[in-house]
Amino acid sequence: MLVHYAACNAVLADCKYANEFVKLHLVKSHCLHLLTYFIRSLDLPSYKVKVLGVCWNDTFRKMFGYNRWESVTELQYNSHEMPFEYIYDLCKCNICTTAAYSCHDCVCV
Repeated sequence: MLVHYAACNAVLADCKYANEFVKLHLVKSHCLHLLTYFIRSLDLPSYKVKVLGVCWNDTFRKMFGYNRWESVTELQYNSHEMPFEYIYDLCKCNICTTAAYSCHDCVCV
């Protein structure tokens, strides 16, 4: 998680004067995988997923100038981004689908 914060700070420092949506694209392409890298192989308890969600929300707060006590749910919705809990579920679903297809290929051969 600290690696994600460090990577986001580095990206946001390099593009300080860029549009917020450009920053969002850069953070998604360079930093989000740091949060989702290990979750394909682990079954996290809900409180750990919430901690990672706070990290993802803090990234939005920093990019768009929100305070810590302000919700970024509407901001994520309006920018067509998912909350981290949905990203987590999608990653878990993708690994199950991939495993099912690879297992099916083994049986058919």
